Amino acid sequence: MYKTKRAFIGNIVLFVLEVFATAWIMSGISAAGGPLDGPNYESLKYYTVDSNILMGIAALVAAVAQWRVMKGKAREVPRWTLVLTLAGTVSVTLTMLITIFFLGPTIGRVYGFFSLFANSSLFLHLINPVTAIFVFLRYERSDRIPFRLTPLAILPTVLYAVYYVALTLQHITNGAVEAGYDWYGFFAFGIDIWWLVVAVILLITYGITLLLWRLNRSRAQS
Repeated sequence: MYKTKRAFIGNIVLFVLEVFATAWIMSGISAAGGPLDGPNYESLKYYTVDSNILMGIAALVAAVAQWRVMKGKAREVPRWTLVLTLAGTVSVTLTMLITIFFLGPTIGRVYGFFSLFANSSLFLHLINPVTAIFVFLRYERSDRIPFRLTPLAILPTVLYAVYYVALTLQHITNGAVEAGYDWYGFFAFGIDIWWLVVAVILLITYGITLLLWRLNRSRAQS
């Protein structure tokens, strides 16, 4: 009960952070021509925003399930909720790592590295992912997610990759991507090897999945 209560509080805090950060970036407040500026629904094209929305939904669903356990209305949190939480945590972790190790050295050279952590981006790229990882590994320890279900955690990234590649390939003129469509710069390595870039990102995503799954599981068994 103690762990469930802490997990519930952690997920409520995380949900509030996600709503706050998403509302902030979509409002356009404090936008200064940075790499993620795009008020209203324009912001939904970014994996950063989408992954944080997913994490917010997962946190809310988990909090409801944990509340039911605390009130004696359910014996345990449903397995599908645990998988959803894993998927959300994996997605925002990927967001944070891509920002630090890829966008920082590339887009950061134009806008400045710390512009990627300015205003709402501070929450979307750092605070929210770190909070999600902390709650998942500290308070949501579980050995109830079987290995066979771990590939489901990369499904959001797969779907986004399909969207991103399809949209970008539709906007190629004279062998180059039109301005404004390769916003992450993944096609900078060459249009013909987009599949390799996607493959590497998906492998990294699954590596994150296995690491978080293992740490969460090992803590549950310790």
